[in-house]
Amino acid sequence: MMKSRGSILALLCALGGCAASGNAPQGGSGGVTGASATGGSTTISGSGGSVASGSGGAIQGAGGAAVDGTGGASVVGTGGASGSGSGGSVNGQGGRGVGGRAPTPSDAGSSPSTGGSGVALDGSAPAGAGPTEVDPGTDGDGEFQIDPPYVNQPPGLTRAPGVPAGAVLGPMNFASKTIYPGRSFPIQIYVPAQYKKEVPAALMVTQDGRQWVGRFPIIYDNLIAAGKAPITINLFIPASTPADRSDEYDTVSGKYGDFIMQEVLPWVKGMGYNITDDPAGRAATGNSSGGIAAFSIAWFKPESFHRVLTSSGTFRNIGGKGGDKYPQTVMDAPMSPLRVFFSSSMGDMPGWLEANRAMANALKAKGNHVRFIWGDASIPHGGGAMLNGDLPFAMEWLWRGYKPAQ
Repeated sequence: MMKSRGSILALLCALGGCAASGNAPQGGSGGVTGASATGGSTTISGSGGSVASGSGGAIQGAGGAAVDGTGGASVVGTGGASGSGSGGSVNGQGGRGVGGRAPTPSDAGSSPSTGGSGVALDGSAPAGAGPTEVDPGTDGDGEFQIDPPYVNQPPGLTRAPGVPAGAVLGPMNFASKTIYPGRSFPIQIYVPAQYKKEVPAALMVTQDGRQWVGRFPIIYDNLIAAGKAPITINLFIPASTPADRSDEYDTVSGKYGDFIMQEVLPWVKGMGYNITDDPAGRAATGNSSGGIAAFSIAWFKPESFHRVLTSSGTFRNIGGKGGDKYPQTVMDAPMSPLRVFFSSSMGDMPGWLEANRAMANALKAKGNHVRFIWGDASIPHGGGAMLNGDLPFAMEWLWRGYKPAQ
């Protein structure tokens, strides 16, 4: 069971204090169930910021320990009592914040308008400071353990009565000419029923599209009809081949983002779809290696994407590509304008829970809005029923603060 941990201690974790046991696979991850990431627990306890060393496994903190050098302020962890606020029950699942109390702004990190350096990577104001992107507050921010029972088909994954269904077009084969010459991608496009060509639509780019095309359209149909998400065109893009997936997804660079921006989007717009150029109205998502690909799109192109949703993101050193360096990269860089959702579980592949927590903690320490959920050892790599239960709320949370230009 997780204990409360403070933002200072979480920062230590982001900087490398959460060593994971086990070796990462040398290919693109995804689609398999890994063993639970155990192997001992690192206990963080005592006053004055003392840290007992350990290896791998879960991090257990002694909440409320005073930290010297900060005026003696107590460090408290994130949390949310089940059934209350943002840490409450999610779609019938027993969710709670770490520590079992409601989250506060200090738990989630300061808001982008005041936290971190206050400067986005692209030199603009951080997320929440523009005319189409207001700071929505910290409701839903923080780290939350989602308890069983898990419901694989929650109400949010069924289209509500009277809600119009959007259309899913394709797959349509797209052949890359410049970024990945010789590779083809069978792309599907979701177009909501409310889309009108005269009004630019928001955009979501979904990696490993086949994994999500049965869920996201229903979630968007419901949220758009309820006014909880913008009218969004979703591109479902699989890897070109299983053999090329790790090269396209796990590589820590702007290359895959270049593929999206320089090739895929012009192709989609050339079909006549009106898609916003506002980064506040663009999101990327993916599972496992697709998750780190989604983050890389936004990280290297913050002038084009501000929102990221990942599950079991492969923030690991797959094939020597350096995904495990991302938390330190985040800490060393100016504050980014990104709003990011992470998920993992105790049943994820070895080291994945710690890696995703390190990412979440690094971004929180910089002042970004972050939501990180995790489940018990029964939840496999990819999130399974736990993720399905949270997805409708996660998608709503992801789009908070976006105000499309009128």
